[in-house]
Amino acid sequence: MPTTLLLLSTIALAQAAPDADAPADAPDAGTATPAEDTPPPAPPLDADARAGAEPLAPLTTESLRRYEPKHGALPQIPYGHTGFTAYTLEWGEVELGSGGVRVGALPRTQIGSQLSVLAIGAPNGQLKVDALRIGPVDLAAQGGMFMLPAGGFTLQQVEAGGVLSTRVMPRWSVHLGSSYEAWSATGTPDLNDMPWAVEMFLPQAGNWQQVLDYLGEDGGVDVSLRAVDLQLATDVRLNRRDSIIIQAEADVWSSFMSSVDPSEIPDDAARIRPVVDQVAARNERPIANTYVATASWQLDWKRASLRIGGGLSSVPYAWALQSTEFTWAFGGESRRSERRMITHWRENRAELAREARRGPEAPDQDAG
Repeated sequence: MPTTLLLLSTIALAQAAPDADAPADAPDAGTATPAEDTPPPAPPLDADARAGAEPLAPLTTESLRRYEPKHGALPQIPYGHTGFTAYTLEWGEVELGSGGVRVGALPRTQIGSQLSVLAIGAPNGQLKVDALRIGPVDLAAQGGMFMLPAGGFTLQQVEAGGVLSTRVMPRWSVHLGSSYEAWSATGTPDLNDMPWAVEMFLPQAGNWQQVLDYLGEDGGVDVSLRAVDLQLATDVRLNRRDSIIIQAEADVWSSFMSSVDPSEIPDDAARIRPVVDQVAARNERPIANTYVATASWQLDWKRASLRIGGGLSSVPYAWALQSTEFTWAFGGESRRSERRMITHWRENRAELAREARRGPEAPDQDAG
């Protein structure tokens, strides 16, 4: 019996003793953690490979010239065209042209005015807000007003609408817009109070004044014109300078109302008969009598922009107003960024020129 107890005790001690082959600090099998997935160390660079590597060619003024940030070689600006799109001038950008002056007053908000009309006492203004931008899609609201008070006569115009712009591809965008326009004229104008109008538009104002006096016998003229205009445009931007622009627009609906029956105009006022007939035709066939379609090439330099092209229109040569434009602009983040690039490039070129004049030994001599 004692021998059996001694044998059992020896077996129990052997099972409880640690495995002699296992390392002393090895974790228990039940609590062991998986090894971390660490990348293998990079092999050392072979000495022969270091010896055979060719040194980089030194940067010179001639080689730096290949990296000059020329305007025409810079990337195109998707939001650069603002006249027929939902996009606006950049904050702080100012543009002067045949359409007056336009200013980027706030981010994605621009205001404008026709200064030449303002100079003759006709208040006017435009506002456009790029209100929504989701990815490549922009939606803008825009409007404008014009008023010409002249004694007992008032001519005014109000316009409101919107534009939807979509970047179909990085260099290609499509734009769809529509606007509601309302013109009204009340009272009897006196052309003697508007000599600028006589010189510009009415070289034979005597006959016109007779007609206006006749129309004003019953208290003056009361005329109103309402129209809905539809615009479609697309632009392909080849680079920051060159673009191809195609535009088309026409009235899809119009309505003309007058307090005077055109049939009552006397025979000696036949000079304005073509105007009356044109208004009547516009009401019956608005698209056929108001369409304008153009194709243009636009050049956008650092500050100046020129659009030239041709087209078709219901009114002879009216397409020229849409296909031809010259503007001068300054300010904006894009121009400031381009100016910084040019400044840094010129500084690097000047530094290389100074190093070339000092020669390779100049730094050692200065250090000694």
